[in-house]
Amino acid sequence: SSTEVRLEVVVRSARGTLVAHGVVTIPGVRRVAIVNGRATLNLAAKELSVGPHAWYAVFRGYGLYAKSTSHRVKLVVT
Repeated sequence: SSTEVRLEVVVRSARGTLVAHGVVTIPGVRRVAIVNGRATLNLAAKELSVGPHAWYAVFRGYGLYAKSTSHRVKLVVT
């Protein structure tokens, strides 16, 4: 069986309300749809190169929702 990596980003407004829809971009990986405030990406470990990876998500914003960038998540694939 293949090991999987799951990245989940919760997208909220400044007031704490979940962003209902939209897209976040995980640079170097792909764009992920937001569904009910969450953008979830599942990757098979075999899709990742050996070495360190530092991921973050970018929400471009729309309407009353401002652009934002998540914290970085680090993963080392051996």
